[in-house]
Amino acid sequence: MEIASTKALWLVKRLIDMGASPNEVRGDDEPSALMIAIGCSIDLVKVLVQSGANPTYRSRCYFDILRCFTETQGVLGWAAGIQHHREALNMVRYLIEQVQLLYPSTPLVEFITVDAIFAAAIRGHDDVLTLLNDHGSNISSAEYRGLSALHCAAYMGQVDTCKLLLEHGALVDGPLSPKQPPSPLVLASLKQRYEVVKLLHQHGADLKPGVFIKTEDDWCSYFPDRNRILDLDIRGACSSPFLLNPAAAAVLNWTVDERDCQNLIQYLVRHGGTLPDWAVYAGVLHKYPVLVELALASPKANPNWRGPSGRTCLQVALDDNADIASALLKAGAVLVGGELQQAVLLGSWSLVEEITQRDPGGSAEQQSSMSVLEAALLTGSSVMVEWALARDPHAYTPGILCAAVLYTIQHCNLDILRRLLSNRQHSDEPNPQESSALGIAVHRNKLMILDLLSTILPVPTLVSMPIRGSYVDVYWDSRKPFWCGNKYSLVDISPLSMALNSPECLEYLLDRGCCPDEYTIVRAVKYGDLEILKRLVVMPRLKLCQDWVHEVPLVLAAEKGKLSMAAVLLNAGEDVNETSHGYFSCSPLQAAVERGNLDMISLFLKKGADVNKAPCAYFSRSPLQAAVERGNLYMINLILEARADVNGPAFHVGGATALQLAAIKGLLGIAKILVDRGADVNESRAIIGGRTALEGAAEHGRIDMIHFLLDQGAQTNGNGQVQYLRAIKLAEEEGHMVAAKMLRDYRDWTADDYRLWDRLQKLQKTWEPPTEDEDRWGHAQEEEWWDDAQEKDFADEAHSDSDSEGVDYEEMSNDTSEEDLELPDAADEVTLSEDASSDVVVENLPSGSATTPSAMAIDDPAASPEGFATDQHGFWNGNW
Repeated sequence: MEIASTKALWLVKRLIDMGASPNEVRGDDEPSALMIAIGCSIDLVKVLVQSGANPTYRSRCYFDILRCFTETQGVLGWAAGIQHHREALNMVRYLIEQVQLLYPSTPLVEFITVDAIFAAAIRGHDDVLTLLNDHGSNISSAEYRGLSALHCAAYMGQVDTCKLLLEHGALVDGPLSPKQPPSPLVLASLKQRYEVVKLLHQHGADLKPGVFIKTEDDWCSYFPDRNRILDLDIRGACSSPFLLNPAAAAVLNWTVDERDCQNLIQYLVRHGGTLPDWAVYAGVLHKYPVLVELALASPKANPNWRGPSGRTCLQVALDDNADIASALLKAGAVLVGGELQQAVLLGSWSLVEEITQRDPGGSAEQQSSMSVLEAALLTGSSVMVEWALARDPHAYTPGILCAAVLYTIQHCNLDILRRLLSNRQHSDEPNPQESSALGIAVHRNKLMILDLLSTILPVPTLVSMPIRGSYVDVYWDSRKPFWCGNKYSLVDISPLSMALNSPECLEYLLDRGCCPDEYTIVRAVKYGDLEILKRLVVMPRLKLCQDWVHEVPLVLAAEKGKLSMAAVLLNAGEDVNETSHGYFSCSPLQAAVERGNLDMISLFLKKGADVNKAPCAYFSRSPLQAAVERGNLYMINLILEARADVNGPAFHVGGATALQLAAIKGLLGIAKILVDRGADVNESRAIIGGRTALEGAAEHGRIDMIHFLLDQGAQTNGNGQVQYLRAIKLAEEEGHMVAAKMLRDYRDWTADDYRLWDRLQKLQKTWEPPTEDEDRWGHAQEEEWWDDAQEKDFADEAHSDSDSEGVDYEEMSNDTSEEDLELPDAADEVTLSEDASSDVVVENLPSGSATTPSAMAIDDPAASPEGFATDQHGFWNGNW
C-alpha cells in the first residue's frame, strides 16, 4: 500500500512538472483530481494543493447516502466523508487552512457548505462537526430543501451525533420548509434506529404527525428507500399521496430482525403513535407474524384490507402461511370467495374445518377458478380427496380431470381417474381442457393413463399446453395450475411434440392418426433422432394456431451442426432461405457460416441458398460478413464464388460491411481480396454502433490497415472529413497514439478541420454522426449538426460561433494561414524511467480529452495496484 502510494505521488509530481493542470476533471460535474486524491493520502492532497488545485471546486454528489440529502459536493465534503474520523479531521483541518491562505479576505463560513456538514453527520464525525462549528458554520441550522444534519445523523443511526446537534440547538422536528420532507424521527423509524427514536422523542419529537408522501417530491428523488414506497403492494392500494408517520415508517421498512422492529413499534404505540390501517396487509404480504400480531392489536387494525389486486389479507395469507391465516380468521376476517380451496391447497385441516363451520352457505367456495375437489387432487392427499368426493360424489369438470391425471401419476393408481371418468357426460368433441389432460399424460410418458383417457375421449388433433420460453412446462402460477391461469399462456400443439422422448406414446399416437406441426419438427431436430425426423417430415403438417415458434428446423439443424438432418429437411421441401424469428433471427446459411461448418455451407449453396441474405437482427451479419469476421479464407472464397455482394449493407444496429469487419479485425490479406472484388473503402457505417473502415482500423490501432485504406482512397476531405476526424478521436480514446499521429500527419489541417475537431472533442464518446448526407457536416451547414448534437444532450455548452477559448474561427479562416495554427499533437510520447525494472510510459493526451493525466495517475487501477485509491477511505466500495 505504502509503495503504491509513493509511486502515485511521484507520478503526479512528474506530470505536474510537465505541465499537467491539477484542476483538470474528467468531464462536466465530474470529481477533480484533488477529490480523488482525498481517498488516497494527505501527502497527495498537499502536492495538488501546492500546485494550484482548487480546494473550493464542486461537482455533483457521487455518494449514495449523501445524494439523498444534497445534489452537489465540494472538496471539503469529500474530506468530511472519509470513513476514519481522525483522517477526516486532519484532512478537513488542512483544507480549511489552505482556504484561509488562498482567500484571506473572504469569511471562511462561505466555504463551509452544507454537504460538508451533512457528510460529517452521516459518518458520525463529531470532531469534524465541532471544528466546522468553531469556524463559524452553524451546524444545527444548516439545511438543504428542508433536510438538516439531524436528518442525516438520525437516518444513519448516529446517536452521539444527534445528541451533539441537539445540544447546539438543532430543531428536533427539522426546519420548516415548503418541501415538507419527513422529520428526523420518521427517517430514524424508517431505518429502525431504535435508540435514535427514543432520543428524539425524549427531546420533544411528536410521534403522531407524519408527512404526505408524493414521489415527485425533491427529497424522494434519490432516496434509497424510494422503491419500498413505490413498489410495496400497499402503495397501489393507498390513495396518493399517503401519510407516512413514524409508526408507518417502521412498518414500511420492517426487517428480518423482528426483535428490534417489535421493540420500536411497541415503543411508538405505547407513547401515542398510531399504526396505519394497512399495517396488517403489510405484515401478511411480507410474512411477518409478529407485525401481524402487533397490527391486529391496534385500534385501527383492518384485517380485511385489500391490496391493489383486490385480494384480502386472508387470501394472501392462505397462499402459504396457515398461522397468519388462522390469526386473521380469529380477528374477524371476512370470507369473500375461494378461501376454502386455498385452505385445501395449503393442506391445513384446521383451517378447512374453521372455514366450513363459518360458511355453511358455501360462499367461501365461490369466486374461484378451481373446485374444492380439484384443489384436493392437487394436494396429492388421498384423505383430502376422499373428503372432497364425499361432499360431491358426482363432481366432474375438465379441470378436475387434469388434476386427477396428476394425482394418478403421483399415486400410480387408476381408481380415482376411472371413478371421475364415469361421471363425465358423453360427448364426441373433447373440451380444450380435456385435451390438456391427454397432453399431461403424454408429457409425463404415461401410456396407461393415455390409453385409459383415449377409451373415453377422442384423441385430439391439438392439445392445449403451457409454454415457458419454447418448451412445454406443466407449472403452477400463483397457486394455480396452468389450466386455471392466463389463457394466453396456453398454446395448441400436436401431442406428438411431447411424445418424442417416449417411443411407446409416440407409436400410440401415430397409430391413431396424429400429425406433426412445426413445433414437433423443431423438437425432433433438438432431440437429434434422425429416424423419427425421417418419419415426421413426410407426414401432413398441421398449421400452428399461434405464431409463437421462433425457431426454424433448418436453421436449428445448421446451428447444431446436424448435416444429415439438414439434408433430410431439404429433401422434404424445407425452404433453404426461411429465416428464424426473434432477437437473433438468421437464415440457415447465416447460421452455418456463424458456426464455420463448411460442409453445411456447401450443402445450402447447392440447394440455392441466398448468399446475399441481408442481416435481419441486432449485430447480425450477412454470410460474407460472418465469414470475414471469422477470418476463414476458404469460407470467404466459397461465398465469393457464389457471387456474394462485397458491399452488402450492414445491419443498422451494430452491423458492419465485410471490409469494415476486416479493418476492425486487422485482416489485411482479406481486405485486399475484398477491395480487389470491388469493396468500397468509404462505405457508410451502421446507423447505431457502426464504424467506417477507416474508423474501425484507427479505433483498434491497425497501422498497416490504415495505410492500406488511405492508399485505396479512403476519404479524409469533403464527405470523408468527419470519418477522418472521428478516426483520430477514436484512436486517441483507445490509447493508439501512433495511429492517431499517423492520421494527423497524413494531410495538412485546415481552419475548418480545427473548428470541427474542437467541437467534436466536446461530444460524448458514444455520440455518432448521421450516416446519410454527410456533406451536411461541411462548413456550409456545420451549425445544423452541432445544434442536433446539442438537442440530443451530447453537449452541455450553449452553441455559438466561437469555440470555448474565444477564438473566432470565421475570422481565423479568412486572415490566418494554416502555418500560424498550432495543432495539439496527441501522439508525442514521453517516457519517464525510474530505473531499469520500473518504467512508466505516459502518452500525452490532448487537451480536453476524456481522461487527464493527473486524474489518471490517481484513479487508474494500473497506477494503484494495491487498490489504495479506492479502499483506504471506503469511497468506492459501497461504504456510503
